This record gives sequence, structure tokens and C-alpha cells, in this order.
Amino acid sequence: YLGILFYIPTHSFILSIKTMFVLSVFLSGIFMYLASNELWKNRTAGVISSVLYIYLPYRMVDLYVRGSLGESLSFVLFPLILYLGLKLFVTPFSRYIVFFLSISIAVLIMAHNIMAVLFLPVLLIFMLIRIISEKRYDVLQAFILCLVLGFGLSAFFWIPGLFEGKY
Repeated sequence: YLGILFYIPTHSFILSIKTMFVLSVFLSGIFMYLASNELWKNRTAGVISSVLYIYLPYRMVDLYVRGSLGESLSFVLFPLILYLGLKLFVTPFSRYIVFFLSISIAVLIMAHNIMAVLFLPVLLIFMLIRIISEKRYDVLQAFILCLVLGFGLSAFFWIPGLFEGKY
């Protein structure tokens, strides 16, 4: 659905898909920089993480061999979700952070549900370790709220898949 924004002005499906791939690489680099900079509080670490994240061998195979647009878009959402999760430690119940984190989780589930199944437990463990080590249980409440809202927003996508999987 996002690709239609690029199809309307150009009337080219190929150009639309290529634009989506280019944007996925560009935005994943930006969001990885933000997430790493927020985690380590170091711009150099942010730049190095961003460059390594863009040039991961699996990422290159995904872009140039497999051409999986959904998976490529999920690589944008991983660092964005991590960044917003880390921002919860600054202002736990900020309406903007809760809103964007919930939307990002829902979009990840809808973009590539297998990557969501792989990423969200790791994110949950990371957040729990950080919450327990910093004794910030208010962040736990906000994070659980974001997870519930994210799963709720994408429920129209994953609930039918659960019930109709046997067919």
C-alpha cells in the first residue's frame, strides 16, 4: 500500500518498487543511527552501527538476490522500534512515543510477520533487562501498553491467520 504513493506520480510499478527499496535502505540507516546514538550516547557508535547495519551481508542478499520488499521494510522498523523503546526511558507516557511505537509495532507485524515473531521477543527481553536493571517499572507499563496497542491495531491481519491457518 505504501508503494502506491510512488506509483501514482510515475505510473511505473518497477520504479515504485525500486524507490521503496532505496527508501528502506536510507531510512534503516537513519533509524539505526538514532537508535544506536540513543543507546550508547555516542555519535561515532551511531555512524558505525548505521553503516554496518546497511551493509550486512544478509541485507545485501535480501535486496539484490531475494528482493523481499516486506522483509526489507521490516529492517527499517527494527531500529525505529528500538529507538522509540529507548525513548520510553526518557518520557514513559509521552503520547507521541506511545502512539508512534504502537503504530511501528503494528506496521512491523503487517509488513513481515515472521520477522516480527523473531524480533519482538528479543526486544521484550532487552527492554525487561533494562527496566529491571534501572528499576523503571513505569516504563514497563508504557511498553506493555504499546505492545497491546500494536497487536490490537494489527489484529485484523494476524487473527484471521491464526484461525484460518489450517485451511
